[in-house]
Amino acid sequence: MRYPPRSRRTKIRRRATFAGALAAVGLITAGFSIFGDQRFEARSAPLAGTPVTLRVEHGVAPSEVTPVRVGILAAHRYARRLLGRPVRGPVDARVSGRSGCRLLSHTDGIPVGEAERGRLCIDTGNLRWQWLVQTDPTAASVIAAHEYAHVVQADLGCLRGGAQEPRWLIEGMASDIGWRAVIADRRATWTELRDSIADGGAFDVNLWPLRRYETAGGRDAEYALWLGATRALPGSSAERLLRWCRTTGTGVPWRVAFRRTFGLTTADFYARFERARLDGMLSRRLVLRGEER
Repeated sequence: MRYPPRSRRTKIRRRATFAGALAAVGLITAGFSIFGDQRFEARSAPLAGTPVTLRVEHGVAPSEVTPVRVGILAAHRYARRLLGRPVRGPVDARVSGRSGCRLLSHTDGIPVGEAERGRLCIDTGNLRWQWLVQTDPTAASVIAAHEYAHVVQADLGCLRGGAQEPRWLIEGMASDIGWRAVIADRRATWTELRDSIADGGAFDVNLWPLRRYETAGGRDAEYALWLGATRALPGSSAERLLRWCRTTGTGVPWRVAFRRTFGLTTADFYARFERARLDGMLSRRLVLRGEER
């Protein structure tokens, strides 16, 4: 899973020292961790107050770990407040270096992050991640929050292994919740979120109609489009997105759950959305939209 799209706004923030980062997440123990079908040498770092344990592969620099910790903690606090409970069960969060991430059988290109029920992975060896850590640590934290949002989706039942239809809504929801979590943690702004949509290529005329992305994958521009589409849903809010996910998780077909949650059919939404894209209204609405409450 690749996200977020490029942002013109870059922030260089002071990073915590390695000792400070380790003190914040708890005692580190050395050893080997089994993750999927791989065994890799890693330090285990439980995140205090969460069900998450970081598995930091040996050789990963402290500066690579900090945005992962920041994003996961922000997403955990945000999701717990919305759900009234933490994610069920333990969560293994792999911070990989040379081993990479190979959790899922199908991804878009070479992903920065991947996630499923009870586990996630950030590939710090990915050149995209390295660039973000140096130029835009806020966006790097959003990646980690995005992946944790997928763990929340799996907990609620709308992330079902390789069958992640509709792709645009699953990914757009994870992106939206990831951004909302980091903003709620006062580490990002609504302006940065809106810029990530526009600068990421959401309004590229070469992108397919949204309905094609129920199953089709994508890269930065598509992810920006999916985030924009999710935020364009009627009455869009994190609560409604989680309600749709929970309803789908009970076995209700996703289109039926969509109509119940957002008050219109997917066909009607697609028609409205494409008209807004053609007229340029979507760009103005999402980019110039006032700060949310």
